[in-house]
Amino acid sequence: MKIRYLFFCVLMLGVSTAHAQSEVTLYGLLDTGISYVSNAGGGSQVLQQSGIMRGNRWGMKGEEDLGNGVKAIFALESGFTLENGALSQGGAEFGRQAYVGFENAYGRLTFGRQYDFVYDYLGTAYASGVFNTEYAFHPGNLDRLSGQRVDSAIKFSSKEFGGLRFGAMYAFGDPGPITSTSSTGRAVSFGATYEHGPFSAGAVYTEVNDRLMTLASYFGVTSLFGQTIGTINPQTGVLTAKSVQINHTREFGGGMSYTWNKLTLLGLVTNTSIEVGQQSAIFASYETTASYKLQPDLFVSASYAYETFAGYRYGEIAATIDKFLSKRTDIYATVVNLRGYDGTDVAIQSLTQSTTSSQTVFRIGMRTLF
Repeated sequence: MKIRYLFFCVLMLGVSTAHAQSEVTLYGLLDTGISYVSNAGGGSQVLQQSGIMRGNRWGMKGEEDLGNGVKAIFALESGFTLENGALSQGGAEFGRQAYVGFENAYGRLTFGRQYDFVYDYLGTAYASGVFNTEYAFHPGNLDRLSGQRVDSAIKFSSKEFGGLRFGAMYAFGDPGPITSTSSTGRAVSFGATYEHGPFSAGAVYTEVNDRLMTLASYFGVTSLFGQTIGTINPQTGVLTAKSVQINHTREFGGGMSYTWNKLTLLGLVTNTSIEVGQQSAIFASYETTASYKLQPDLFVSASYAYETFAGYRYGEIAATIDKFLSKRTDIYATVVNLRGYDGTDVAIQSLTQSTTSSQTVFRIGMRTLF
């Protein structure tokens, strides 16, 4: 496998050298840290966990000038953990992104495994995770803000025209087995963003069909859609979730930001309908974030999210301080608390579920880019 990677890199770099109008870039991100969790499966936990400030990755992206203002473009991006070097995204070799396409003055048309516009236009612009960590995204990433991909997708993303950008995507689906990391059914996504001076706003719609979810492990709800989706051990209090085949998820979302001097304010609303047969449940989130630049290389951020799912209520508070040691390397500390207001067991994104209605995580970490 390593020989294949090396051969491919050398081959691509050779192509780049041979043709002045071609370019290939190798890039990556490494994040790791130590986290303390107040309750994970019934007890406190201290663990090394990577990919929390942003997901670990390495990738290659490139372009070739075809003339008349048209370029051929591609990206191959792999996710992994630093704890053991294992591949993320269900073990896919290029599970984060894998696409090829064309670009001109109007936009880019790409084909392959790609992010939908919830991530492109909301998750990377208005969600609390922009300034905080993955822990601050919503339980189970049900509203896709921290990034979900769809396979066999055709995607158009426009360039900026007078501050406006827009895009649309259609995915054919995959005939393979339904899993928790990929959708086998049809998917559509479209959205738009507008930016003018210190103000920006965006809106999206995304629909994904046929996927497995362990909803009980996200929200502590044991019965939904007329079926048991989880059981709680009466001795330990640990909840065991069952996989539920979701027929459709339909999400609307909108966000805005405003920057004044050293202060940036974000606001975000999402509404996600989860449908099984003729029944449905709604996940809704309302979130506000503030980030302040104390120094050119020192930022503090705080956010609050109010969330509802199938009539149950949740609240999430996050705060982060981030110190940049250079343009590529930073160190940070963060704290997140998630609480179920109706007594349900809760689970912060990327952590083992609590056996109570509250969970808190403290973390110190570092991140470097290349």
